[in-house]
Amino acid sequence: PASPRAGIYFTSVIKCVCPSARYFPLMARNCRAFLQHQIAELRPELVITLGRRSYEALQVSDEEFDDALCVLRNTSDFVLVTPYGFHVNLLHWPHPSGLNRWHNKEGNQTRLQNSFEFVSPFLGGKK
Repeated sequence: PASPRAGIYFTSVIKCVCPSARYFPLMARNCRAFLQHQIAELRPELVITLGRRSYEALQVSDEEFDDALCVLRNTSDFVLVTPYGFHVNLLHWPHPSGLNRWHNKEGNQTRLQNSFEFVSPFLGGKK
């Protein structure tokens, strides 16, 4: 309670300011090795992506983005070896931008709220 962000690390798919959305795919490819190195060094038990672009950067299956949202997955269910040298739990969430209309569709707020239960055990909550 005194330090709610203890054990939490925030990062981004790209490591600098993106001048235009059209450059994002190129920048994400250029930064991929650095992101993979960060994950390998930190060895997180859970990675939460926010939005389609971060989902695509860490995608391990052919699952469509909308189908993958709010569902806890482990990379070991999809790939034999990861770029990090270990398996990780992935939880894909919609981007929190006010421009994102995913939250307005019926059932999606409940779906997101229900996915919060997956996070608690990784933060020292009840399993």
